[in-house]
Amino acid sequence: MADFTEKQRENLAEKGKAMPHGGFPIRNRQDHLNAIRAIGRAKDKPKTRRWIIKRAKQLDLLDLVPEEWLQHMSTTAVDNFLAHYGVKGMKWGQRKAHSREMRRLNKESRARDKAERSENITRARERFRSGKAREDYKKAKSEYKAQRHVIGKREAKKILTKVRDQNVKDYETANSFKNGKEIAGAIALGVGATVLVSTLKALSS
Repeated sequence: MADFTEKQRENLAEKGKAMPHGGFPIRNRQDHLNAIRAIGRAKDKPKTRRWIIKRAKQLDLLDLVPEEWLQHMSTTAVDNFLAHYGVKGMKWGQRKAHSREMRRLNKESRARDKAERSENITRARERFRSGKAREDYKKAKSEYKAQRHVIGKREAKKILTKVRDQNVKDYETANSFKNGKEIAGAIALGVGATVLVSTLKALSS
């Protein structure tokens, strides 16, 4: 963000162009863009996002507000925000329809991500269940032995490393839970707390 003196921040806060104590001053379009880029520095991100949105409305810069910020607001809050402020260039009657469309698109995106994750877990599990992971490593090991005297040990070792890294990645994926139903089933079967916690962390990452 642009450099402001303490006095300038105080004056802008008094005029309603900065947060209390002079944080995130927004006088114009450039300040607004700077504030969006600097959101990572905010101690209270939800409050700061609301401030930036408020100033965007006042400066007629709502088209610059990141769409994903609305996802941090409740469904009711999103509807109220769009009903009151709308989207720049959009007619009043279209605003709630736009809100519903954005939620639909977000829902579809989450569904696609979930399906892709489930597919990756299934593929990884099948790779170990069928013995393909072990088979691939054996092939890589044979190729390493055959190539190390041709292309050098260091270069040949990359063949082994590539397959080993893929096996490790697939092993972690295979041990993830697809959904809450699998988590509940694992708990019912007495999965160790350590395994469960590590899996939940993988799910939330």
